[in-house]
Amino acid sequence: MATSYQQLAGNIRNKQNQRKTELDKPVDNDEYQKPKVDGYGFERSESFNFELYNDIMSTYLVVLARRAAKWQKLWPLSSQRRPRRSRIVKRYIRKGVPDNMRKQVWMFACGADKLMNKNKGVFQKLLTNIDNEDVKSSVEKDIFRTYPDNIHFRHESTDGKCDQLYNVLIAYGHYNDGVGYCQGLNYIAGMLLLAVKDEECVFWLLVALTMGILPDYYSKGLNDLIIDQAVFDKLLSERFTVLHAHLKAQGVDVSLFATKWFICLFADVLPSETVLRLWDAFFYEGSKIIFRAALTIMATLNDQLMSKKDLGSILEIFKTVGESPKFLKCHEFMADIFDKSNPLSRRKIKKLRQKCAGNSNP
Repeated sequence: MATSYQQLAGNIRNKQNQRKTELDKPVDNDEYQKPKVDGYGFERSESFNFELYNDIMSTYLVVLARRAAKWQKLWPLSSQRRPRRSRIVKRYIRKGVPDNMRKQVWMFACGADKLMNKNKGVFQKLLTNIDNEDVKSSVEKDIFRTYPDNIHFRHESTDGKCDQLYNVLIAYGHYNDGVGYCQGLNYIAGMLLLAVKDEECVFWLLVALTMGILPDYYSKGLNDLIIDQAVFDKLLSERFTVLHAHLKAQGVDVSLFATKWFICLFADVLPSETVLRLWDAFFYEGSKIIFRAALTIMATLNDQLMSKKDLGSILEIFKTVGESPKFLKCHEFMADIFDKSNPLSRRKIKKLRQKCAGNSNP
């Protein structure tokens, strides 16, 4: 295993060095040198820093190769054996799940695999009995609003992702009739499809997420989402007292920027690979990862935000979070969320939720 890893890592380094050399050459085929979309189909902006990206990936791909070798020993793809929840599994997940293992690891981590096994045929049956016109109308409107910068979710796309997204959302709307459809679910389901590539698994992941990990986040009143925004505000005031006061003085409430973070689980906010790394931990550890990520973003943006003296300038920083090189370095960002946001226990979050829920009641 060690020898094969060394060979793989060496090949990756050689390819990256070759790639960097090619990028430095003044050739005509700029389209080939600088792909306009990333590996998940997201378009890159005109200002995308390819040199920085290649520098980051030259290191990160070696990390991925090392992690893939370790995962293969822990949980071989050919094995039917599921690992038990343990500190080792938790550590492995925090350090990143290989792309080709995300489906099985996420399904195991949140219990979606058990849900699917206990409800065989339910997803297909839901698709044959679509009778809620309100849900159908809402889903149809949002399909092509999902990731406008992604080539897979456009009218002209022929790869079937739009049909898969429709199936997942329409089935979910009929399965969880207490929620039906809520904006934001399209972004989560869309990213799940890009990563997992299996619409039935995506459906059960969505069920486990919205009815298990985050119940009432997507209910008609968004009850738990509102409470968690208040919890985040409290954590921010405790840990970044000066920044919190500065934001308040400029009229910036956390709901102005963090609602999208929480309801979309940072999809369409952070770079795609960073989002997927966050979700690795989220599916295993639950909602505390949302708070850890949000606090780490605030710690990273602290100096920038403190330098701005008006509402518009501050909100502009939040709008362009995904363009920051600091968040492109997903491996470093994930290390930071378990360092800069520590300690943050489930007990602490539970107490704050109870307090904030009590304050929100008339």
